[in-house]
Amino acid sequence: MTQALSLSRRSHAARTSEREDLIVNVVMIAPALLLITIVFLLPLTLVLINSVLTRDGLSLFYFNKFLTDPYYLAVLWRTFRLGFIGMVATLVPGYILAYNMVFHPSRRFRLLIVAVTMVPLVINLLVRVFGWIAILSSQGTIHELLSFTGLEDVRVRLLYSESAIVIGSVHSHLTFMALPIAAALSKIDLSLLRAAQNLGAGPWRSFFRVILPLSLPGIVAGSLLCFALNISDFVSPILLGGERLRMMTYLIYEQQLFLANDSFAAAQTVILMTASSLAIFGGLRLAALFARRFGS
Repeated sequence: MTQALSLSRRSHAARTSEREDLIVNVVMIAPALLLITIVFLLPLTLVLINSVLTRDGLSLFYFNKFLTDPYYLAVLWRTFRLGFIGMVATLVPGYILAYNMVFHPSRRFRLLIVAVTMVPLVINLLVRVFGWIAILSSQGTIHELLSFTGLEDVRVRLLYSESAIVIGSVHSHLTFMALPIAAALSKIDLSLLRAAQNLGAGPWRSFFRVILPLSLPGIVAGSLLCFALNISDFVSPILLGGERLRMMTYLIYEQQLFLANDSFAAAQTVILMTASSLAIFGGLRLAALFARRFGS
């Protein structure tokens, strides 16, 4: 009888402790949940509701208008195409920076690479974009260099082009590609490289068979992050590409502020978020299949 009472008291104490732990966890996580609700969930809900509101009530009119108009579809395609091109163009320099940031033998050089990588984060975006305008314009730095070499008759038209948008994307988002890759590279066990060398693998073979596969999570994370930043960028595309090469962000901005069509702007936002989510999910699936095949 005494043993049963003791077990009952222990069970009651355990349940009381679990309830207290649950209350403490709820209290600790409540501010974060409230912040997420106010900053993310509530605006997203309002956008979803506003996207189907028309003068005639709830309707998918604006979704149908966007998806059946070749002009809007062309803008959506340009947004994703340039976002992907910018992501690929950022991958190679980002990987080179990350590799030297982790594996370069000189500590001073590694610190220099870290400083160069972090510089875009401490300079205002408008300052960087206006710097590229001065470089890429028809009377800018590139034109002056060509004139200095005797090629003053050559006209390089980079400003207000897709190339200018890609250049701005690479410069703006290079840091977000390099840092995830550097984090993945820093976790590689150096004994694996020494083992590969002991088995006769040269530098290139060690890189492609050891370093590159182990850094794949960082590549995927950096690539998807840069892609998301590219398709959601507003300042660089409008200043470097001009109004002729419109992106989805400018369409939303135009409908919201110039034309005061909140519902169409909300519908375009939902379409952009949905399409980008599907693209990112597809990228994750392809990366998983590639890793599985590459690992086998």
